[in-house]
This record gives sequence, C-alpha cells and structure tokens, in this order.
Amino acid sequence: MHDYYPAIGGSELLFQKIGEGLARRGVEVAVFTSTARGTGDFIRSHGQPLPAGTENVNGVNVRRFRYRQFPPWARRGLDVASHLWSTNHWPGYGRLKALWVGPHLPGLVRQAVGSSPHLIAATAAPFLPLYKAAQAARRADVPFVVMPCLHPGDRWLVDNPALLNLLRTADAVMALTPYEILFLRALEVPADRIRLIGAGVAADAAASADRDLRARFGIPAGEPIVLFCGRKEEGKGVQHVLEAMVRLWQRDLQAMVVLAGAATDYSRTHLTRLIGRLPAEWRRRVVIRDDISEAEKWGWYRECDVLAHPSHIESFGIVYLEAWLCGKPVVGGRTGPQMSLIAEGRDGLLVRFGDVDELAMQIGRLLEESGLAAALGGAGRDKVLRHYTWETIVDRAAELYLSLARRHEHTNGHGDHRHAQ
Repeated sequence: MHDYYPAIGGSELLFQKIGEGLARRGVEVAVFTSTARGTGDFIRSHGQPLPAGTENVNGVNVRRFRYRQFPPWARRGLDVASHLWSTNHWPGYGRLKALWVGPHLPGLVRQAVGSSPHLIAATAAPFLPLYKAAQAARRADVPFVVMPCLHPGDRWLVDNPALLNLLRTADAVMALTPYEILFLRALEVPADRIRLIGAGVAADAAASADRDLRARFGIPAGEPIVLFCGRKEEGKGVQHVLEAMVRLWQRDLQAMVVLAGAATDYSRTHLTRLIGRLPAEWRRRVVIRDDISEAEKWGWYRECDVLAHPSHIESFGIVYLEAWLCGKPVVGGRTGPQMSLIAEGRDGLLVRFGDVDELAMQIGRLLEESGLAAALGGAGRDKVLRHYTWETIVDRAAELYLSLARRHEHTNGHGDHRHAQ
C-alpha cells in the first residue's frame, strides 16, 4: 500500500514523504501510527480498522497500534470538563484536552524507546501521541522534533500550558509557513529552534492524471471548469464556492463546478440540501465527486480553469501546489498561512472567508481574463518547481534531522543514523 497514516492529510503526507525520502538516502526510518482509517474513528468507528502490526512501506518500517476509544458517555463528560477547564483557566487543561482528543495507543512509548532511535519527530497538535513521543524521547535520551501544524484561529493553544511547554522545550519545531514562525515566536518558542520546512508535491505527479473526465461526465470541450478539491467541510469554504457559482450563473456566465474530495457529514447533509434547492438547469452544472483516486484528482487539476479553495482553516494548503503544478490559477482564503504561500496578484488571488460576492468576482475575473489566469498559473508552477517539490522539502528536513542526530551522536558516542516518527 502507498499511504500508511490514517486519513492522509497535510501533516501526515508531509511526514510520509520525509520518511520515504530519508529511507531512499539510507537512513533507517520507523513510523508509529494507529490502525484507524480516519481521525474521526478516534471518536466513533466508521468501518473496519487497518490491521495492527508492522510492515515495510516504500522502505519505511510502519508499526500500527490498535487505538482505544472512550465510550460516548465518557467523551461527553470529558467534553464538558474540557470546556470548563478552558473557560476558567484551571490547571491541567492541556493534559485534559489531550486525553479528550486522543488517540490512545497502548505500547507506543515502550515500542518507540525499544527501537533505539537517535531522533524522534512527531505531528500534529493537539493529538495525544505528540506528548507520548516527547515522553519517549526523554526516556531514550534523544532529540525531539515536533511539527505542530498550527491553524489560523488556534486560540486554544494560548490556554494549553502542556502544549506550550512541549513546543518551548522541543529540540526543534518544524514550521510550514513564515506565518507559523511568527505565531510560534509570539508563543515564546525560541527562535533558534524553529525551522521552516514547508510542504511539497512530486514534480511528475500530474503524469498519472485521468484524461477522459470531460467525456465521462458529459462536459463539453469548451466549457470552463471551476474546481474545489479537498475535504468537504464547512471551514474550507466548499459551500461558498457553490454559492459563488450561483452568482455567476445568475449573470449567465457558462461554467461547470466540480466539488471533489473526501466526503464529510457536512457535505452529505448541508451541501446536499443546497444543491437540491437549485433549479434543474444549474444542478446539471454541478459535478460531485467523493473520495476520489489520485488519478482522478490530477485529472480534474489538468481539466479545470480555476481552483477555488477559500478555506480559513489551512495550516499550509497543498491543494494550491497541486493546481499550480498544472499551471492553473488559484483563489485562496485571506488567512496568515495562505497569505504566506500565495503572492496575491502574482500567482493567485485571495478572498475573505464567507464573502461570496468577492469570491464570485475573483472566479469570474479569472474565467473572463485568460491572460491573467495563464500568468498567475504559470508563476505558481515556477514557484512550485523552485521551492516546493518533495525533494526540496526532504532536503530541508534531512538537514535538520541529521544535524540534531549527529550532534547527539557526538555527545553520546552513538554511531548510526536512525529516527522514528
């Protein structure tokens, strides 16, 4: 199998690519993760879990641990207690939140220490394994690296002394964007321990794209396509993309909208209701694709004219890299992380979250001004190839990991290179 993390997303994909890149360079890498198929399984199971145990995936030794769930009544109690602790600023809130979020992976610390690592890296906040990884690093007396993947509006972090202490005492903290670096420094994380890593995309990824999507879904060759690609949740603005398209259809602008990516309870209920209320003529212009393959995802990037992803919850935004790789212009949300990635007016456009009129204006502008769209998409592609291929990201992480490990080896007399994630 190719993916070895539950619900492969930005932080998990980044760790996977770093691990595989290090393995190709002769570094022994072990990944510890859960048997869950998605982070939602930590609250309520959504199907058969992955098998527990160890296997080698793309040169990386992957160890999956069975996770424990709190019963519903216990989760409700922890939810109430967590809210009370946060509201009243009582001691111990950080630990309580970690217990509430989970996942609980019995044996993780013991196995991590037993693997004799020379460095332990962990992601992402506020999940419990972050703390367990730090505990394992202390027991093994090795450097600890954390990638928190902080999102806009993570105000809970300020009231979480346990996580703040973990970030401030880690040997290194990997940041995704310059915005996150500023955020971390404001939280008094030592500046000399923060490293900008970013995220990436494979330079040849689009070669796997499906090439028959227009024919398969009955989209005429000249019909513009606006694409939303990503997990279909409210915070990513998928509903706003649909509403913006309604504004454009009201102006008689002819275009299709493709809403592609992982389905959620939100998309199955709220989004379905929104589409159901549309006139039949407009419903025919909406293509819904849930839980698509990599080949289909890249096929939509190749076919689309604009990527509209006006999220306000991204810690980075790999979707923009993917669209740029195919030379397509992007419309993102005007948040710190996205403003760090997208140079407005040079390789993309930004909108305020929830401002449907502004979103419709910017999408319409890109559909009507082909020269602007081509210029933004071309600049984005150049940026990706210069700064955001996986090889470049692995280089940055490898430099950090190996410098810490070698420093530790020099101090303690160890002689090989090994790290656990």
